[in-house]
Amino acid sequence: MSFLMLNIAGRGLAAQQLALEVTSNNLTNATTPGYHRETAVLTEAPPLSTQPGGQLGEGVDVVTVQRASNAYLSHSLRTQYGLSGYWQQMQQVLNQIQPAFQEPSTAGLEEALNNFYATYNQLAQDPANPANQTAVLQQGQVVAETFNQIATQVANAQQQLSQVVVSDISQINSLAQQIAQLNAQINVVVGSGQAPNDLENQRSAYLDQLAKLVNVNYTLDSNGEINVYVGGHTLVAGSQATQMTEDPSSPSLPQPAWVLNAATTPPTTISALQDLASGDLKAALDARDQYLAGYLSQLNSLAQSLANLVNSQSANTPGLFSSNGSSYNPSGITAQDLFFVPNPPTSVNGSTPYQGQNAGINQLYQDLVNGTGGPTLVQLYTKLVNQVGSDGQNAQDQANAAQATEQNLNSALQSQVGVDVNQESANIIQEQQSYAAAAQIVVVEQQTMNSLLQAIA
Repeated sequence: MSFLMLNIAGRGLAAQQLALEVTSNNLTNATTPGYHRETAVLTEAPPLSTQPGGQLGEGVDVVTVQRASNAYLSHSLRTQYGLSGYWQQMQQVLNQIQPAFQEPSTAGLEEALNNFYATYNQLAQDPANPANQTAVLQQGQVVAETFNQIATQVANAQQQLSQVVVSDISQINSLAQQIAQLNAQINVVVGSGQAPNDLENQRSAYLDQLAKLVNVNYTLDSNGEINVYVGGHTLVAGSQATQMTEDPSSPSLPQPAWVLNAATTPPTTISALQDLASGDLKAALDARDQYLAGYLSQLNSLAQSLANLVNSQSANTPGLFSSNGSSYNPSGITAQDLFFVPNPPTSVNGSTPYQGQNAGINQLYQDLVNGTGGPTLVQLYTKLVNQVGSDGQNAQDQANAAQATEQNLNSALQSQVGVDVNQESANIIQEQQSYAAAAQIVVVEQQTMNSLLQAIA
């Protein structure tokens, strides 16, 4: 019986020592990002069979050190990470482009158009006046430069987003590789019968980062490995990670695609249009190929409409303008692209070459100001400015809502898997008391043995 007591005491000391170490580890990692609370799982040791008294308990054992988790909340939070990543990127891009369309402004396109219209009004009053003709050209240059300035800012933003796409793909590939490597390590630890808690924390952190970049789903195998999918296509399978590389055929597609597995027939690809639903990568593509491309298309359409209107009317007023300008080029318009260059003729046989031209120029002024049966160019531009502002506000609202939901989900998850310092402080006191009780058993056993030895001495 004495040796049984020592065995029980020894088990108790070892179990409570480990429990104290686990609780101490929890407390020191209470503020460590990505750390999941651990618990020493205690169970009654297998009993000792005796005859005829039946079974006697042999103390306590530590079954495992369990890592706190909540699969539902973790998956929900990662889904929300994708939505937050999408709208945060979209908000950043649209906020960046807002100044290009800042109206009203003395340097804005609306002001430039109105000033240009005013020069045509003056020209209609006196077409033969060289100063009026020069004013039209000079203000036309201002309009062209203003169009170009806005278009350049939008195009630069598109180029920056192309760099974001390249960076996101690189990060996705890197994270997939790291998750696969951790899968292999976790498999070994699980196979040895141990709990790979720290490795799972690292993998969870990488999966969180991946979810912010691209929408992911995943499954957990019995060996502890996770398989990760993007749009139903495998990104990580156990210890193997596929890499996203540019699809050579993607330039002909509506949106880019990337090859995931070139060995399959046909090669497995991820389509931006079909497989990407959220995340930073999707936002960068949508902002570049839809939002900014749409703004640029509308801006080019406005410039083209203005050029067509002015040049068409100028052709109807021969002698004032000649068609020696170059054709319209949306990527870099100039005054000559937009408006024919003045070429005042000389008098012929004493007649007035500008007779009747003021009526044509006045008609052009009326068309510019009032439109030709539809919205005016200024009204169309105002609509574009309002759309840019509305898109930016919507992105802001969506980003705020997504962030609030993310914070709520994160708080819910942390309540399940995070460290509660007050609770852990209470646990450590209880474990200290249990350890002291086990130590007291050793003292009692020692005193009993000494008494027996003295009795038989």
